[in-house]
Amino acid sequence: MTILLNILYWVVNGFLVAIFFMTDHLATVLLLPAAAAFVYITPAAQRSWALGASSLALAASLVAPAPVPVFLVVVALVSAAALFPGTL
Repeated sequence: MTILLNILYWVVNGFLVAIFFMTDHLATVLLLPAAAAFVYITPAAQRSWALGASSLALAASLVAPAPVPVFLVVVALVSAAALFPGTL
């Protein structure tokens, strides 16, 4: 019984760590769909560049100080909106 209880503790502990990480890096979590939309909307010829820029933005948002990840989310959303047909 203790083996099953230990497995349950490990799973619950992993879930709590994931929730703590997501709340600690909420702007990075919000940057994921914004960057994915930017890459998806980008024309096919420039998609590799957009994927590289989005990957670097995600990496920078993990290590940058507090206001930078929020600015990266705004830049990704504005870039996706500028590329979306019919918005501008």
